[in-house]
Amino acid sequence: MKKVLIVFGSVAAAIALLGVLFYIGARGVSVRPMFEDEKELLLPLSCFNPEYASQFSFEKCESFLAKTNIDGSLELEYRYDSDRDPNSPFLFYTSEAEINRSIKDAETSFSMSIAAYKTGVALVKGRTIAPLTDFFTLGERNYAARIEDDGIQVGNIVVTRQGKIVHSLLVIGMTFDSRDEIEALMSPVVLASKARN
Repeated sequence: MKKVLIVFGSVAAAIALLGVLFYIGARGVSVRPMFEDEKELLLPLSCFNPEYASQFSFEKCESFLAKTNIDGSLELEYRYDSDRDPNSPFLFYTSEAEINRSIKDAETSFSMSIAAYKTGVALVKGRTIAPLTDFFTLGERNYAARIEDDGIQVGNIVVTRQGKIVHSLLVIGMTFDSRDEIEALMSPVVLASKARN
């Protein structure tokens, strides 16, 4: 009986530790409001054509967040989620920048971001990723893909590394079809990263 209690206690401790690590990974070690100069590393919807952007409910649906991760990296996130306003047209859009402590850490973050997006997309029935090779070439490492629902494009994923900074863009409900569109959109954040490295 004592052996069973020890095993049960060990399993419960392991589950609790995994829960704490998951929470820290999702929320970071500390969360704070984002500084204005950090926003230049992100692509909020307001950077789009004003006529296009005018259809969205910014006050209700957008958020900026800065968090420090357990590894010392700083993660900046802009999110627009139309689920927060039933009167807004559907759009899920995140622009993230992770400022890592080293290029090696940024390489790891780059690979993990792509793997996380692939996993997340695979969890939705009928949704797949179609990688776009040589579609995006601004950063030192680049990844671009179409998100498809039953073969119909519904969004995009773009991940790029410039020095110690990894930029990610996930869009569902809006699509980018050409290399020129993606590069024009991502160019300001890649240039801002070059200035910071």
